[in-house]
Amino acid sequence: MSLRVLLFAADDRYARVIVDEVLPVLAKDYNISKDPERRGIGVASSGAIAAFTVAWQRPDQFRKVVSNVGSFTDIRGGNAYPDIVRNSERKLIRIFTSRRSQRQSWPRA
Repeated sequence: MSLRVLLFAADDRYARVIVDEVLPVLAKDYNISKDPERRGIGVASSGAIAAFTVAWQRPDQFRKVVSNVGSFTDIRGGNAYPDIVRNSERKLIRIFTSRRSQRQSWPRA
């Protein structure tokens, strides 16, 4: 499976990699809180959907997401998130988003 498929899938595969493989390695050298209220995950551009998916799938591990100019469009099912979120039980996730300036070369949507 390609990394791109793993990152952009709207399922728990990438979350399992982060929680089960990456965090234990980092915890060996860094003091990482086990409290999900003190953990965040973030990335920019199309990777922001991967960070959101980790928190969405594992709010027991991450409750804060940073999306820097994040893209949540039709990236491997990302366009389904509005319906998924609306039709799911509320989750204790907080999301910080930023976007680029108004000076864009395309018309405002």
